[in-house]
Amino acid sequence: MRGKQYKDVAIKYANDVIKGDIIASDDVINACKRFKEDLKRKDLELRTTQPDAAISIIEGVFVHRQGESMEVVPLLGQPFILQPWQIFIIYNLLGFWYVWSAPMVFTRKEPSTAPSSSPKRKHSVKASDRIAPGRKGFL
Repeated sequence: MRGKQYKDVAIKYANDVIKGDIIASDDVINACKRFKEDLKRKDLELRTTQPDAAISIIEGVFVHRQGESMEVVPLLGQPFILQPWQIFIIYNLLGFWYVWSAPMVFTRKEPSTAPSSSPKRKHSVKASDRIAPGRKGFL
């Protein structure tokens, strides 16, 4: 059994932003235009497996710990349902793949230190080191 597919939500969001039905900044409008152009490119394909899995995990695992809905109903313990703009971002980041190879279009690039003769700078700094709490808290 397949999980829910969100591709249509991401495409509808992009179309609505481009048409002006959703008010957005120039950066968001340009991102939606690029998304639509990437759908037409011959060297890219939109794969739905990873974005759908990520969204399903978020909506199936995460719950609200506090807050209220717009109707003033408590959200405590309610599933975290993503908004169309959030689904669009996940699809844009995880969905586009080059046709001729396995890597995604957007990949994580880990920063590394510049080559140095200093013995103190022999290792590279991983992005996860910057966001993961250490003994002294967040770096």
